[in-house]
Amino acid sequence: MKTAQIIAIGTALFAMFFGAGNVIFPLDLGRVLDDKVFYAIPGLFISGVIMPIIGVYAGVLFKGDYRSLFHTIGKIPGELLMLVCMLTIGPLGAIPRTLTLAHAGFAWYFPALPMELFIIAAGLIVLFFTLKESKILGIIGKFLAPIKISLLSLIILAGLWSAQPLGHSDISACASFFQGLYQGYFTLDLLVALFFARLIFLGLDKET
Repeated sequence: MKTAQIIAIGTALFAMFFGAGNVIFPLDLGRVLDDKVFYAIPGLFISGVIMPIIGVYAGVLFKGDYRSLFHTIGKIPGELLMLVCMLTIGPLGAIPRTLTLAHAGFAWYFPALPMELFIIAAGLIVLFFTLKESKILGIIGKFLAPIKISLLSLIILAGLWSAQPLGHSDISACASFFQGLYQGYFTLDLLVALFFARLIFLGLDKET
């Protein structure tokens, strides 16, 4: 595999994982914990980064066949668990959260934009780019991921430039750690990782 392909896949994975939850929950931890937020970061790293990586590895072991992965606990329980995961990272969880956050960003500049219209337009755009499953990884890695990483870098630099001193929090270091651990699961990256492995294999097959 060429270096450019490795970079494209790596940036695509980052872009797919770094979603609305990764924007919202770390900022919320900083708001709530103040100077104790540094104790929460390791907990957030465990549940929001390490566990999803393990999920991707589990999916890779089954060569992207997530149905076989879920069926290791039995066919019926596996199908039910897969349904719950799909609903959680889909219409009952991640999708509404992502669209709400995206609309809030657009509404900052276009306050008259109705949420319903935005959701329909965003849904059609996403549908257009995902009609061919094998092309998703390439589109994200080569086009969307560089834009996303560049914008995130600008946000980080702007935040560091305008950062204010942290306030004092009476929350213990242990409680802060577990709060970070707890919040990391709400990113839903672990559930998403179980299905991303399929996109990786499809993208690799297309490249080769």
